[in-house]
Amino acid sequence: KNNSDQIKLILLLIGHNIVYYIIYFTVPYIFLYYNTINWKFILMYLFIVIAVPIHWLTNDNKCWITVEQNKLLEISEDYKFRDFYAILTNTYPKTGSLIWYFDHSYTFFLFFAFISCIVMLIKKIN
Repeated sequence: KNNSDQIKLILLLIGHNIVYYIIYFTVPYIFLYYNTINWKFILMYLFIVIAVPIHWLTNDNKCWITVEQNKLLEISEDYKFRDFYAILTNTYPKTGSLIWYFDHSYTFFLFFAFISCIVMLIKKIN
């Protein structure tokens, strides 16, 4: 690989991990600091929680960043993002026909985050 590809891969990995950790760790932050958080912050997070699964569904049930990473690594596009758990367990998860079937925990978390944000927004605005 040339330097340009290596830099692109590193930037994709950094960006992907940032999005991943924002999705997972913002909800506890919102719960802890609910009284001091502006409702616009919750709304921005809600947008991310809604945009991620819509992106997957409109991109053949795959994440564009993951596909680009896999191309640069010269591995099959069927391999999905190796999150913290996959790295610890040394597993290489592959995508299924529908995103909802191959990773129930992630889908559950997005649904939980969505419902939590809606409830908190309603309480904040009222």
